[in-house]
Amino acid sequence: MTSMKKATVKATILKTERIKSDISYTIQLSNSSDQLAFFLNPQITISGEEVMPAFWSHNYITLTKGESIVITVKCPAVLINGKSPKLSVSGWNVALTEQYVPSK
Repeated sequence: MTSMKKATVKATILKTERIKSDISYTIQLSNSSDQLAFFLNPQITISGEEVMPAFWSHNYITLTKGESIVITVKCPAVLINGKSPKLSVSGWNVALTEQYVPSK
């Protein structure tokens, strides 16, 4: 496994919505490389720390070449509001990528 070739995964925020006291994000992960993207671990972070609790529809995801998946996550809005949350995605053979997500 340590010799797996690197894969490239793109994360796209499709929707952000407030549901009662939570913020929900709908995210598409797409493997744009010709390699398997193994054990992807998406996280919502603030200042480098994972927001917890966060309830994911999927975690530790593996995508074959060209495959995409749509996932969701819900976090308590009180932990996100007024801050600068990021979506962080990394995997066994996927370098860490981060992007800001809406906080409202």
